[in-house]
Amino acid sequence: MNSPKPTHTQNSHTNSDQTKNDRTSALLGVYQELSKSHQSIDDFRMKLLGLLPLASLTGIFFVSKSDSFFGSSDPALEVRANNLIAFIAIFAATFTLALFLYEIRGILMCSELIYRGCKIENDLDVIGQFLVRRDGHKKWPFFNAVSAACFIYSVVFAAWLFLALHRGFGFNIQNCTLTALSSGTTMALVMALLINKLVENIHKAETATSPIGSAVECNAQFTAPTLQTTSSPAAAK
Repeated sequence: MNSPKPTHTQNSHTNSDQTKNDRTSALLGVYQELSKSHQSIDDFRMKLLGLLPLASLTGIFFVSKSDSFFGSSDPALEVRANNLIAFIAIFAATFTLALFLYEIRGILMCSELIYRGCKIENDLDVIGQFLVRRDGHKKWPFFNAVSAACFIYSVVFAAWLFLALHRGFGFNIQNCTLTALSSGTTMALVMALLINKLVENIHKAETATSPIGSAVECNAQFTAPTLQTTSSPAAAK
């Protein structure tokens, strides 16, 4: 007695299941790489945010104690010391701005990875780290990495600016404090608005062009001829 041949419905289910498994495996591979990239960028940013204030405070402390090295009895040495302090403070403030720009780059990269990870988690019907992080940003919009970065970099910049104005240019403490606070506050607000705008643009771009949707379309185009070829013998019979 001959065994029954597989029907067209069984072949269609087999091809569909195989395609679904292949697509799930591909998505999991991409998700793993996204997680690694996001974790490495996030770790570097957190280390930098922790080391920058500590290094700045140490540098300001030693620079402000420069009188013990140059001496204050000679006016010429005192002027040289103040000029050197001004140069060091301005250089440090500029370097802080450069690090802040690099921090913004890291924030934008992490935001893009989060949105891509959310799409994969939605496609896999799971609640992972990216969806949790995105929902956390929506619940607490002011307690996130953007606010922390803007606050820390602005405070460090204001501290170096205060030192440059006070020791290098001879401004009194009151004027130095007002100038440093206003500059740091303006810097924090402007950068926060800019970063939020850039993150919003990334979200709109990712929503408009979804790589997950493109993968679905490619899989549909790939499987359609297979189903037609399989069904052609049955239709001929």
